[in-house]
Amino acid sequence: MVKPLVVDDDPHILEAESIGLELQWPEATVLRARTGEECLAVFRKQRPDVVLLDVSLPGMTGFEVLREIRRESSVPVIMITARDEDYAQTLGRALGASAYLVKPVSPRFLVQQVTVTLNGGAYGTSGP
Repeated sequence: MVKPLVVDDDPHILEAESIGLELQWPEATVLRARTGEECLAVFRKQRPDVVLLDVSLPGMTGFEVLREIRRESSVPVIMITARDEDYAQTLGRALGASAYLVKPVSPRFLVQQVTVTLNGGAYGTSGP
């Protein structure tokens, strides 16, 4: 059973991304957080299989959260953000993001990216 952690300060985006994952994997336990600090607390307690992380969060930025996660784990982290500058994308990947997606992201593409990421980059498999 897949256990993703979705992190976004916008409640509408948080809900939309969560619903997309739940529709794909009805048995999934979709974890949610709205701040970087909350993300780290949930991450440490629940140990998700993948983290979908916004960059622009109140308090800690997504980049700071990613840096903390990388100190503890190699879990896949997919950055999902409106920040489309080359610098932000390069920084996200340099800090260890598995993928960097620019909003808006369709639910179908998001699920596909999570599936590919969980399969270690192997495309065409059914996922967890």
